[in-house]
Amino acid sequence: MIEHVVQPIGFRHFDIENGIMRLNGKRIIFKGVNRHEFNCDRGRAITYDDMVSDVIFCKQHNINAVRTSHYP
Repeated sequence: MIEHVVQPIGFRHFDIENGIMRLNGKRIIFKGVNRHEFNCDRGRAITYDDMVSDVIFCKQHNINAVRTSHYP
């Protein structure tokens, strides 16, 4: 083993006070979208690159919540 790093991650505390959501003590504002797996050229036959492109697009536009209700 060359290197070992412990990085604690995850939800530790979530609350709503005076209408403000806080996650781990910091205010969080959800900026979300509905996502459907669809490509205008191939229909529902999307590729791995299509999915990566969607994630990059979401990150570039500060989207931090994605609704995928039609998928398991």
